[in-house]
Amino acid sequence: MRKIGVSSTAALGHHTPNRYTHPRIHCLHSTSKNDEISSSAAQSTDSVTSPLIEKWDQSDRFDRWKFLQELLDDLEEDDDTEELLCAVLKEYPLDKKNDGVPIATSEQKQIVRDLVATAAEEEQDPPKIRVLTNDEILRQVEALIPDPQEDEDGFKSAWDAVLEIHGQEMVKVNEEAATARWKALCIVARVLIHYEFLSEGIQKAQ
Repeated sequence: MRKIGVSSTAALGHHTPNRYTHPRIHCLHSTSKNDEISSSAAQSTDSVTSPLIEKWDQSDRFDRWKFLQELLDDLEEDDDTEELLCAVLKEYPLDKKNDGVPIATSEQKQIVRDLVATAAEEEQDPPKIRVLTNDEILRQVEALIPDPQEDEDGFKSAWDAVLEIHGQEMVKVNEEAATARWKALCIVARVLIHYEFLSEGIQKAQ
């Protein structure tokens, strides 16, 4: 069981849990492209290694914590955030489990494949998942967050990390303001946390 030293609790609003202290950190709807297209598109990006991705390949946990802190403070460039999200999801071993619970459901695996394929088809160099500028993509990315009914620990542990990184009071203020920008940044942070960017960085599927 992985731990991140999170102990914060809070009532954050309608889409956050009221009370929780979960140390575990392992922490839809898209069928538009078939597996063959997704696979070939993903393979087309294999040769691209940008300076940003090389940086994260050499990062430590403090560096990743700092990135998430600046992301939630809205200090990161959108292009960098969207490139990192694409790299994390593209490389993540989707069959991985934590305490016997799959990190991603079959529906979420397909969403990841579709997102990576779409990024590849747009011929961006390096590829980016345009989560901060495209509402439909944002909805798909949000669907990668664990369902609180099916994986309560996974859902809550990502929120615990956000509280610890951004600060309980700041999260509460932003949740009450409920701006579209905050919602998008928070979704990206929670997805990165759930797919183990904070604890492991950009993982490589075996």
